[in-house]
Amino acid sequence: MRYDKTIKAIGLICDSTGMISPVLGREPIKTTRPKSTGSTPAPYMPTDYDGEWNLSDKNGRAYTVRFVTDGDLILGALMPKDGSTTYSGQLVGNVKGPIMTFTFDQPKAGIKGEGKMMLMSGKKLLAGDGTLGNAAKFTWVATRR
Repeated sequence: MRYDKTIKAIGLICDSTGMISPVLGREPIKTTRPKSTGSTPAPYMPTDYDGEWNLSDKNGRAYTVRFVTDGDLILGALMPKDGSTTYSGQLVGNVKGPIMTFTFDQPKAGIKGEGKMMLMSGKKLLAGDGTLGNAAKFTWVATRR
């Protein structure tokens, strides 16, 4: 490899130094290549939530959540991992971008609430927060199974 060349313009290697003079009186060369718009990620879809997720809340409760898409709605089944049915429940949500707003009901425990969750890390992680019917706040995270 020779290191005695100098760069006089982008991509041009010349044996001698000197100025490159512009071409006067000529129109710029037009290209048919489209302008780069950068990398645009795929849009979020309700079906991005479909499947089973391992969820844990701030109280240390562990659940499996199964989401299915029904038109524009996302339906979820919340099942405690310890096998009890006290905290089983249903969830209904709507998606806008990576965020789902939802309501949920755990009828045997007498718990209802609402919240938001967000898809992250390549659509493999969910994190959310919400409010119970008694105004108590909660947070949780879930990973795709």
